[in-house]
Formats: sequence, structure tokens, C-alpha cells
Amino acid sequence: MQIFASADIGQRDEQQDAYATSEQTIVVADGMGGHAGGAEASQAAVRAYLEELAPLVTRDAILDAIRWACQEVAAASVGGTTLVTASLVAEPRGWRALVAWVGDSRAYLVRDGEAELLTDDHAAPDGGLYRWLPDEATPDILELELVEGDLLVLCTDGVSNALDAVELAQCCDADRDPAEWIVEQALDAGASDNCTAVVCVL
Repeated sequence: MQIFASADIGQRDEQQDAYATSEQTIVVADGMGGHAGGAEASQAAVRAYLEELAPLVTRDAILDAIRWACQEVAAASVGGTTLVTASLVAEPRGWRALVAWVGDSRAYLVRDGEAELLTDDHAAPDGGLYRWLPDEATPDILELELVEGDLLVLCTDGVSNALDAVELAQCCDADRDPAEWIVEQALDAGASDNCTAVVCVL
């Protein structure tokens, strides 16, 4: 398993995205909407989530870690943030992944050259979020089986607003760092927001 990560400030004045990785977990957060404290909120969220997440990753462990992240975000910032995370557990025939999210940062599975969106944006038709940290932080959680050759992509909306699933899959098929290439292509496509991608390659 290899993990790649890339982030760019884009056309914003401040980098309000944050990400963190461990041996089995990747997590991405996006400080909300350019609001004051967005950078502090996203940084606190990813740091606290990884600190609290139990070594044996279960649904309950994820819920506990997100609750702790909410407390830390509330203590550190007046801002809010999204959060998307994936934890992988090795199994005899591959990996089991637990994916959780709050907000509109996304997770994709790239398999055999095609990208499948795993998450549903917690956003109203006008784009406003109805779930976020620390206030409305009930996550959705899904579990899936992965095999060698699969890629898990976590990204902020700066990426997903600029690239569709086909374009994202093409970035993962290139002979180079997939996270770096995703961010570069999003910027080339006109992304104005911060752009962050973390890719786990199995």
C-alpha cells in the first residue's frame, strides 16, 4: 500500500484544506467557505481525528474519533470544516475499508480505470452544507472490500468541482504521483478553491 498526497492554495488567499495520514488511515478536511477560522478548524479536525482513532478501526471507533474532533474544532476555532476519512484493514484476500464523511469532501474508488463516487455530499441544492464539524457532525459510514490495484481517492470540493469522475480516473492511470496529478489537472481546469487530494494505492 502506498499513500500519495498533494495540496495547493489555488486562487484563494489562505490554505483552508488540511490532510493527515497514518499507516492505515487517510483523512482530509476543508475549512468551510472561506469563513474566519476555517484553516484552524480543518487542521484541528484532522489532527484530533487521527490522535483519537483506535488502532482497531470499527464504526464505533470512527464515531468516537469524530466526536473528539468536534470538541477540538470547537475549542480551536470559530470556523467549521468538512471531513472525509478512510481506514484500511488487511485481510487474507485483500483489504476492508471503512469510509466516513461529514460535508462535501469526497471519496472515490478507482478500479480498472473507472472512478466510482462513494460518498453523497451533505449539501443542499444551493450548495450550502447541512452537515459539518463541529455543529452538525453526524457522519455517514460505509464499508467495502478492496483488491490489489484499487485506488482510494479523498479530495476537497476544489478538486471535485473541477474534475468529473472520468477525468479523475484518467489522472490515476498516469505514470506519476496520482495525487499531484489530480491537483495539477484541477488547477488547469480552472479550479479557484484550495485543492487537496490524498490517494491510497493498493
